[in-house]
Amino acid sequence: MPPPSGFAQLSDIDKVPFLDEKGKDGYRNFITKDSTKAFAINSEGRWGWSNGQWDSRSRALEFCNRGAKSPCRLYAVNEDVVWPPK
Repeated sequence: MPPPSGFAQLSDIDKVPFLDEKGKDGYRNFITKDSTKAFAINSEGRWGWSNGQWDSRSRALEFCNRGAKSPCRLYAVNEDVVWPPK
């Protein structure tokens, strides 16, 4: 499990990089879900999330990477932001 990074609070939607309004809506939905969840993003603004699965991290990355030109990385896992600060 990636450790919390301190980049942002889970509820701070405006801190999530690269997302347009549709992506922010997806993130808003994601944060309302119970634990065992993950949200992934990439620099193109692609995103994906999963919850309720034992493999939520890999599923979120899989959803995000579909058709992506650059690789996706995890932004949040369960209740923690894991995106590395610059």
